[in-house]
Amino acid sequence: MTGARRILVFEQDEAFLRAVERLMSGAGMRVLLVRDPAQLTAQVAAFQPDLILLDRAAPGTAASEAIALLRDTRVPLVFVLANLGERELIRALQAHAVEVLQRPFGGEHVQQLVQLMDELARRPTSENITWEDQVARNFVDLAHRHKLKGTLMVNRGTPFEGRMVLKDGALARAEYGPLTGTDAVREILQMEDGQYELDASLNLPHPKIAHSATELEPGRTLTLGAGDTADVRPRLLAVDDEPHLLALISRFLASAGFDVTTAVDGVDAVDKARKSPFDLIVADLSMPRMDGWEMLKTLKADHRTSELPVVFLSAHDDYREALRAARAGAHDYLSKTGHSQQVVSAALKTITPRLETMFHLLVNEPVEVRTPAVGLQWFLRALQRLGSTGTLSLEDSWGRYQVAVSGGQPVSAQAAVQQRKVLGMPAFVRMMVAGAAQGRFVFGPVQENGPGALGVSMDELIGRACESLNAAEAKATEQKLASATELDLDPELYELFCRIAPARKVAFARAVCERKMPMAEVAGSLNIGPEQAEDWFRELLRREVLMPPAMGMGARRPDRPWTPNELHPEIVKRTDRKRAIVDHVRTQLGEDPWVPIASELATVLGLTPGKELTFPDLVKLAAERGFKWQDVHLVVERLTASGALQRRFMLARADVLSEVPATEVALRLAGALGDDQARQEWERWADGVRVIWRTSMPSET
Repeated sequence: MTGARRILVFEQDEAFLRAVERLMSGAGMRVLLVRDPAQLTAQVAAFQPDLILLDRAAPGTAASEAIALLRDTRVPLVFVLANLGERELIRALQAHAVEVLQRPFGGEHVQQLVQLMDELARRPTSENITWEDQVARNFVDLAHRHKLKGTLMVNRGTPFEGRMVLKDGALARAEYGPLTGTDAVREILQMEDGQYELDASLNLPHPKIAHSATELEPGRTLTLGAGDTADVRPRLLAVDDEPHLLALISRFLASAGFDVTTAVDGVDAVDKARKSPFDLIVADLSMPRMDGWEMLKTLKADHRTSELPVVFLSAHDDYREALRAARAGAHDYLSKTGHSQQVVSAALKTITPRLETMFHLLVNEPVEVRTPAVGLQWFLRALQRLGSTGTLSLEDSWGRYQVAVSGGQPVSAQAAVQQRKVLGMPAFVRMMVAGAAQGRFVFGPVQENGPGALGVSMDELIGRACESLNAAEAKATEQKLASATELDLDPELYELFCRIAPARKVAFARAVCERKMPMAEVAGSLNIGPEQAEDWFRELLRREVLMPPAMGMGARRPDRPWTPNELHPEIVKRTDRKRAIVDHVRTQLGEDPWVPIASELATVLGLTPGKELTFPDLVKLAAERGFKWQDVHLVVERLTASGALQRRFMLARADVLSEVPATEVALRLAGALGDDQARQEWERWADGVRVIWRTSMPSET
């Protein structure tokens, strides 16, 4: 390779940019620093870099905008990440990265990049390689480079579980549904919402299949307490328009322990599923009035039935149909020409995670809850059925959720999303939306009439939440189709979405939220189907990134609708405020690590009035971002002195927080300096005091 290698670096963190420029230039490379996404395409064309370096999870939406702009470039991308977990690694690959590095950027990374460019120069080029094949090849090469070892799983515990077994960096085997080898790798890496986990074992056992609908294995039968006559059999809905086949399938499934109800077509099945909760549907694909595909789409679009597992039966044994079923959200796809025992095995495999969960609940053991595998509604109804008392705590990339249950009935709900604390029914609705959340249920007493009290039965709680979500999505979808400017954008949640969503979803969100493109045009530009586009749009509604005007908190309406290719005015306002905060800290303290800390604080606090940060929040933020908590505290204090934050002292008495004037705190602290007794009294009093920093109104700063 002749001439100095050219590296283009996109970032808005000045300390990072200067560190990369100093180290890479010192190694004899030409470096171009780009800060503005609007200039990125032109700079790439003019500079013609050999490699582009950027931070995938940088605060704000700039990184996601840059990735969208670079989507079709053939220049290799390298992402710098604070966290190299499985999920972040896969998301980087899906965005077309060839390598990932962990922050902070240092001298060892220079040598890694030199070796990478040597490797890429030897790689044969192909003009006809597809995006999906390129992602798969990048993964195989990265695994070899890092000597990855273990089993990478996606959607663990579900029938369409995918596995890639890696031994010393080499792909030993891969399987996903009917696919194996590189075909399976390609399909696994294209799963937009997959839950990825890396296990160190090379011979991880496959998910077990229950012996029957009420037995995990012979001798381990699911039974309730003495005197309880409730029917514990899983309820199964069998759907087929051919009476003799429906009777045959029903008989086999009933003999395996299922409580079987039948439906004659998709319309009948949807009607029955909405009226009564089922544990599983086994349905034919080809039916009159409503076929299996339309039935599945209808069930998934309704929050009352969205988590209901569906196993398809088809007269065609086609792996492409099996993949379509998996992508559409089905749990399995079977040929009708197979033995009936295959249908029974598929049904048992689907409900096994729920049976395992039920066994833990029956013996009052803390239980791991994976909502993609068991479903939140099913789990809550199981608690209701068993009269359990305890706390369910879940977490995902969006936030943390908690619901307390006493005697099988809901007591309270709390949620924290992007530092927003929500209580009661709104908190439970957010929990319902968190379809990929994981956590634990722990048995034990719960506080009655505490924060977030609900005051409804479990059936009412689930029913109201589903009704609320269905109504909101229907209203917003109708408004979206009528006028692209009739929806409010929540800038904080939009920024969070752009930070944690896969690259194609981010590109979709940007097209819808910023450029106001028609749905059909967005689907065409991203090469996705209209159903996929509709589903992603509903996710923006469920996550409250987009909301009907009546739902917006604080009625944030611009004086005029914002137009295509124009940033939402709230995003512009937040960007200006963030720049002011960062510039102030730079003037006060210098660059590294102060500017990255200020940038992160501005993002976490949302740049909006009234957001709060406690001291435990401060320590957690420091640990997650790799800062020293003392440095974060210093930046917070400088922002407090400037008026960007207000410090408040809150005294906890009988679970009630009351504000303590700062003058009283100062007087008590001064008195504590007198003698040991005064100091001890101060320590006892101060032990119940919480420090809270609160963002100021723009006029206050």
